[in-house]
Amino acid sequence: MYIEAVPNRNSPPAILLRESYREGGKVHKRTLCNLSDWPTARIEGLRGVLKGGTVIPAEQDAFTVIRSLPHGHVAAALDWLLERQPAIEATLAKRHLTNGTLVLYDVSSSYIEGRCCPLAKRGHSRDGKKGTLRIIYGLLCAPDGCPVAIEVFDGIPAIRKRSPRKSRNSNSPSTSTTWFWSVIAA
Repeated sequence: MYIEAVPNRNSPPAILLRESYREGGKVHKRTLCNLSDWPTARIEGLRGVLKGGTVIPAEQDAFTVIRSLPHGHVAAALDWLLERQPAIEATLAKRHLTNGTLVLYDVSSSYIEGRCCPLAKRGHSRDGKKGTLRIIYGLLCAPDGCPVAIEVFDGIPAIRKRSPRKSRNSNSPSTSTTWFWSVIAA
């Protein structure tokens, strides 16, 4: 079953609930119900259900918040990741890169909200936000686009020369990969 809008000359389109079926090797469609007098929200709700979704009435809450943690747990999770970043990147490099593999390195910048980021500096924002703080980050990807490593720099545009980090080399000489790159942030 599906919902179809059928043009209706100078009148609004007819909104029909239809089904398709085969008969004698040909595809036919049968109108089950005319939904033209239904409100748009109800039609879209039925369309969602027909596509396998669930509909919750607007007056009913979709979920209930049982508890909410202060933002400190996010900082703790990020600190946990930062401690393990070299090992995570080494594992990803071992899995997705081999000797001589072309890597893609993209440098971008973004403005940030807030006042507590030591890397954020005032500068030209490509996002069009004047007077905001920004950071610069570099993302290293495998040829298929899979992220392998990320670095964040302060938001001051400058030419930076980077050398490979020891953590990005695996212990096995057959799979060790070393990157050299120059980052030019403008």
